[in-house]
Order: sequence, then structure tokens, then C-alpha cells
Amino acid sequence: MSFSSDPVPGLSVTLKTVGILVISYYLYSAASFVALYLKPSKLPRYLHNTDGRSAWALVTGSTSGIGKSLVYELAERGFNIVVHGRNEEKCAKLVEGLRVSFPAREFRILIADAERVACSNCQKNDAVARDEKSVDFDAVVSSLEDLNLTVLVNNAGGGPRDPTFATLDYFPEQQVTSTVCLNLFFPMHLMNRLIPLLKRNSPALIINIGSLSDVGIPYLAPYSASKVSLMSLSTVVAREMRIEGHDVEVLGVRVGAVTDVSHTSAAASFAMPQAKTMAKAALSRVGCGRSNVIGYLPHALQACSLGWLPGWAAERLIEKVAVQQRDEEMRQK
Repeated sequence: MSFSSDPVPGLSVTLKTVGILVISYYLYSAASFVALYLKPSKLPRYLHNTDGRSAWALVTGSTSGIGKSLVYELAERGFNIVVHGRNEEKCAKLVEGLRVSFPAREFRILIADAERVACSNCQKNDAVARDEKSVDFDAVVSSLEDLNLTVLVNNAGGGPRDPTFATLDYFPEQQVTSTVCLNLFFPMHLMNRLIPLLKRNSPALIINIGSLSDVGIPYLAPYSASKVSLMSLSTVVAREMRIEGHDVEVLGVRVGAVTDVSHTSAAASFAMPQAKTMAKAALSRVGCGRSNVIGYLPHALQACSLGWLPGWAAERLIEKVAVQQRDEEMRQK
């Protein structure tokens, strides 16, 4: 009588096959992750003339932090710049410095308060709540129509102040709404109105600046929820452009902790880069073939590490970080 070395016929072959597939999956994932941060940026393809007109980029929230760094980076790479902000004096001062640094470039100023987007039934019982302070998107489009606008960077954003970190029920209705307007409605309306212009000037690019707080950081509910939606919007519009055959790249760039911005001037570190470093990283992801990315490699490593933890451990870590941030803000008062 003979006995088979495999008590279950074919089991060893099946296990080997599964093992090979699992190893191949992880090798592919690792290679794909590394390749994302090694690919050269395709930003230069958007630096082109259209009907003899040179390329322009609009960066919202231009006067400080990542937005200001993006403006300088884009100007250095050959783009004329539309500077956006709600404070005319700050915008004028920025343009003054830009003209000294880049005398061959052209600059314009766009003034609009991104927190004031007219909407239905917002803090009012009217069918449409609109006043003289609301963003006039018709005027915005008119001011840009003569330009060869090839790049739109939706960078303007931020959470409530004093405090920044609090439970959702703490914030008044107006503060919740203005936060959502700033981080979601303003960029959504801007894309809605400017996509026809970008199609006309294609190839064109839209970059939406998101946040790693979208993993669900407590005490940042209005801000985090808005950024989740902005990244979803990036994916949806990117697919629409591909399906419709329009050469308009849409890229959502998620950002972690950054210094040299309005809410922190802490010393830069591996995990917390300067705004300039973050701006370079965001532009380096252009043309990567994805609609949503984490712009800065160390931030991506942090996110991956979180994903490797058991669910309960990840939850505890997120909660611990949120409590530390809230307590630190309270100590600084």
C-alpha cells in the first residue's frame, strides 16, 4: 500500500499559488509606491502658448504658507501668476516681491473672500442667500477670460480659529458653514466656472490641496469633512475629463503637518517640512497618473504606517494625537 505525501490532493499547489500571488501583490504595491515618488513631474507640459499667449496659473490662498510657496515655485518654472486673496494690501505686497524676483513674469491680483460663497438657505430663510460680500464668480471668470490660464491650484483652506480644535457641537452655525465654503464650495464653484476656460487652453491642470486630517482626526469635523469631499471631487472630475476626452488633469494632493504656515512656525523636521518643501513635493506629483496622492513622501510613510496597525490601535493613535493637539492649543492661550 502506498501513501500520498499530500493528504489533500492539490493542496500544496494551491498554497504555493496563493503564496506567490500574495507576495506578487505586495511587491507590486511596494514598487508602485516607490515609483510614485521617483517619476519626474509633467508640469512642463502645461507651460505652453495658446494663440501666442503665454501660460498663466491661478493659485488661491496665495499670500502665505503653501500658497505663497506655490506661487514662487510656479513663477520660477515659467508661469505668469494670478495671485488670489481677500486682503488687497497683502496681495499687492506679494506681487511687489514677485516682480523683483521675476521681472520677466506677469502678475495679476484676484480679490475674493473664499468663505463667502452664496448658497441656498445658508443662515437665512431666503430661497437664495446672496449679498454684496458673496463671491461674484461671473466677475472672476470675466477677469480671467483673456488669459491663457492652463493651471488652477485650489489651495485656499483652513479650519476655525480660537479654537481650532473642538467638538462639532461647539462651533456656531456660521463658523461651520464658512469653513465648508472655504474648503469645499469655493473650489467646487471655481472649478465649475473655470473648467470651460481650461478646456479651451488645454492641456491644462487642476490641483486641489487636501489634508491628511481626512482620515478622521477628532476636533476638526467641519475642516476634515470638507477635505474628504474635496478629494472625492478631484477623483470624480478627473474621471469626467477622461471620459469626455478633455486634456485636463485633475490631481488631489493630500498634505500632512507643515511649518511656516499661518497656524505654526515650529522648526522643520523630516515629518513636518517647510511650506516651500511641501509646494515642491505637490508640483512633483503632477502627471503621476493618479487623481489622489499624498504629496510628500514622509507623510505617505506616516499614512502607510497607520494602515499597517490593527484597527483598534490605529483608532487609539488617532485619538491620542487629536487630544494632544487640542491640549497644546489650550496651553498656548
